[in-house]
Amino acid sequence: MLDNIPLENELGSMPDQTATTDAESDQIDGDASIPTQPPAAHPGQRPQWHRTFDPSHGAGGTYGPPQKTAFELIRDAEILKPGMVLGPFRNNDEWQLAKWLIKHVGHTATEEFLKLPIISDRAKPSFGGKNDFFDKIDSLPGGVKWQCKVLDIKGDLADLEKDPTGATMRREQVELWWRDPVECVKELLGNPVFRNVMRYAPEKLYADRGETIEVVNEMWTASWWWEIQKRLPPGATIAPLILSSDKTMLSNFRGDNSAWPVYLTIGNIGKETRRQVSSHATVLIGYLPIPKFECFDKNTRSLAKYRLFHQCMTVIMQSIIEAGKSGVPMVCADSMTRLVWPIFAAYVADYPEQCLISCCKENRCPICRVKPNERGDHQEHELRDVRETLYLMQRQQKGVFKDHLVSWCTEIIGKLEIDKRFREMPDHHGVRHFKNGITSVSQWTGTEHKEMEKVFLGLVAAGAHPQMVAAVRGLIDFAYFASLESHTSITLAGMRDALDTFHTNKQIFIELKGRSNHFNIPKIHSLDHYERLIRLFGSADGFNTESPERLHIDYAKNAYRASNKKDYIDQMTLWLQRQEAVARFSAYLEWAHSPQPTPLPAISTSIPLPTTLVPAIPNARPAPDPSVDKDSLVISDRSFSMAKLPTTRPVPASHIISLDGHNASRFLSALTSFLGPSNSQFTARPFDVFGTWKRISFQLPKIPEVGRRHSTNLVRATAPAPAKLGQRKAAVPACLDFALIRTGEPNPLTEGTALSGLRVAQVKVIFELPKHYPVKPGKPLAYIEWMTPLRTPDPLDGYHHLSRSSRQHGPYAEIITVDRITDTLFVSIN
Repeated sequence: MLDNIPLENELGSMPDQTATTDAESDQIDGDASIPTQPPAAHPGQRPQWHRTFDPSHGAGGTYGPPQKTAFELIRDAEILKPGMVLGPFRNNDEWQLAKWLIKHVGHTATEEFLKLPIISDRAKPSFGGKNDFFDKIDSLPGGVKWQCKVLDIKGDLADLEKDPTGATMRREQVELWWRDPVECVKELLGNPVFRNVMRYAPEKLYADRGETIEVVNEMWTASWWWEIQKRLPPGATIAPLILSSDKTMLSNFRGDNSAWPVYLTIGNIGKETRRQVSSHATVLIGYLPIPKFECFDKNTRSLAKYRLFHQCMTVIMQSIIEAGKSGVPMVCADSMTRLVWPIFAAYVADYPEQCLISCCKENRCPICRVKPNERGDHQEHELRDVRETLYLMQRQQKGVFKDHLVSWCTEIIGKLEIDKRFREMPDHHGVRHFKNGITSVSQWTGTEHKEMEKVFLGLVAAGAHPQMVAAVRGLIDFAYFASLESHTSITLAGMRDALDTFHTNKQIFIELKGRSNHFNIPKIHSLDHYERLIRLFGSADGFNTESPERLHIDYAKNAYRASNKKDYIDQMTLWLQRQEAVARFSAYLEWAHSPQPTPLPAISTSIPLPTTLVPAIPNARPAPDPSVDKDSLVISDRSFSMAKLPTTRPVPASHIISLDGHNASRFLSALTSFLGPSNSQFTARPFDVFGTWKRISFQLPKIPEVGRRHSTNLVRATAPAPAKLGQRKAAVPACLDFALIRTGEPNPLTEGTALSGLRVAQVKVIFELPKHYPVKPGKPLAYIEWMTPLRTPDPLDGYHHLSRSSRQHGPYAEIITVDRITDTLFVSIN
């Protein structure tokens, strides 16, 4: 329906070029290209070996000399008009005021605000009223214009009012609002803001020099782009189109007004940038009509809705279909001109909309031809033809977890018991504590699902059937594998094994009466397609249904609130056009005032566009200095931070020892051991006063598979605080976290692993010695109580099972310097 991948006989010939034949495509194989050495790895990155697409094919080739981008054209126009530095605004203060007004204030309130004496008499902006203000906003360089087409729907019910004979059918007219997607692609590709996150040709990444471990993350590292590139003429540039749509309610308390936005982005832009709403890397290209279909019989309204959807999408995408046959010259973010083929790649949608797009019933799979009663069998089935449906992406594992796995386990364990276990989970930084349980909550967000996943296996494992534990672990492991932002062939194999584990053990849910007699569930079946889709298009975080939901706030709900609720789509498009103009001009000003990158040399300047297109074959990627030759994470030294001075009032040792304090029962004896034999004449006493800290902060190294940002962990050691009724403050329990401690004790069970040389302990208090003590360690100290040495993880749940270590019928305690603490960890109480 929406497929526009060109077949060989559909390709328009490029000037002085011909479309490659199948035989030539076999010869132009990326596997024949020369891999390079990995670049020097930066902190938080792994060394990777790159393999570029066959250089003789010229993927992403450029034509002619550098051209001016849209931002450069705006700058040139301002240079020709003296004083036009901030467009129609006099100075930066006026521009900042205009940005605030257009973003936060409605039409009526804007007029009232500008008429205030303090604004009109003192600030004296160049716009005296809302009409002048909106005229200035409308004069800013805008984006792609909106179009409206009226569609006439002929129903199947007779219009007896107009024709008593019943020969005339009822009709209904609807409005389709859309923008030319080819122009939107031009705008995205030509935006200089995306220059450093844009790619124009596919490549393959490997984690080892021998190219046995393939890396898949961005769309240009996946196989779809690589294979489609072989089918296009030399010098072609692909713009992989990623569409998404989702119907949403516009008002919660009045009427039934709703909108059906359609969004577009391109795989050339890095997925992290695509996910950021503020980057404007995803654009709104249409509002689909949502009529009542009163001209149809109730039994045929669903079919009419499906047909209208496809009719509207055909109108919106017509220019893309034509552009995908012969390519369109576009000036890209690096100022170079490329011949671009915008080609449909993926559609991000929830399950009902996937079936609508694929023209299949909702008890069928929109990707393969599995029978409805075989969806839970975990078997491979014939895929639907690419001409029938786009590849459909959705992150389904959250729905599987909460809607199915949690409900099955709750049915088996019992609501009261499951709530009790959630309440009894210890408090820990970075882990949500469900103090009221979970069964009473009717609506959950994706964030809450992720928080539940962190503790759910440990919560269920206690006393559960081994097969149930294995199934729960398999599905949660699958969810974590699927959420990785960068995959290798190893992680994909792990994801497949986790899903196999779940399916091997899932029958236990039926045997224990947690589930009815089958697993023919669409979301369960969809997990079978994850591995293949990730290999085709890159990691799943680039195709998240949460992104359209977040875009609805700006592109639908806020736009609707700015309207008068009558004929609101027309007003919404005008409001969006103004918002985009301001955002675009803000991006231009930021670009204009930032250091400009050195222009790229023209690769081919002999024949300018549009007379003839002669692709310049890009050189192979130069081999950088192989300064890193290892498959290991390159990180900066792990560091901790804490306040220079103690953060709580000094407390006596007796308070540290007491149950009402830090419950450090062996504090004085551990302190005596720390002072050592040389200070045997010195005695630590219960009334000695110590300054204490509440916590230590650890900045974790960047892990590219998880994210590009640093995360922070805390090790807390705070005593309980009593309730303060006069100040309406409830009692606060103690926070005494567990941590990994460096130790010189050998442990053959962890040797050679990431836990080598580490042991778990509970940190009870972080303190400094009083000044009169004979020892000056030069750094804060921590009183810890050791857990037993780490053993082999439990083969069933994968956890390290611990117990408290004891000596002389008491806790095995020690005082250490805080630099021996490496990280915090969550310990689930069984």
